[in-house]
Amino acid sequence: MNLLSLHPALRTLTSDYNCLKRQVQEFPFMLEKAISEAKQEICQVISDVSSTNEQLLRKYKREMNLRKKCHNELVRLKGNIRVFCRVRPVSQEEQDSADSKTMLSFDSEDDAVLYLCNKGKTMTFDLDKVFTPGATQEEVRTGVKHLKRS
Repeated sequence: MNLLSLHPALRTLTSDYNCLKRQVQEFPFMLEKAISEAKQEICQVISDVSSTNEQLLRKYKREMNLRKKCHNELVRLKGNIRVFCRVRPVSQEEQDSADSKTMLSFDSEDDAVLYLCNKGKTMTFDLDKVFTPGATQEEVRTGVKHLKRS
């Protein structure tokens, strides 16, 4: 009687085993298909991003040309005026003076900005170039040589 009751269980296990065996045999093909589909999707996304990037690059170049034209027109209308500033070193007499409440400072990241602090008020000057007290004649000459006209 025990053997007869185990026969259906054996049949069920055999059936389950065969089903799992087929799944294991089909798995590499399913995996390959999934990888192939993922590659196609990735290629499509890359293509879309590349296309968008090209469009943005064209727009950027167009805007840069427009900005350049506007800048050139502005410079033409302003008369090509350039403002340079060379700050001289502070003399010992000025340092010793009790009423010297004026301070100059420079922007370390932007060589076109000068800060003047006088009586607690700070004024900012945006220039074309600021030469610090440590600048040599050669540095000044090099900085303005492209502006010289004969």
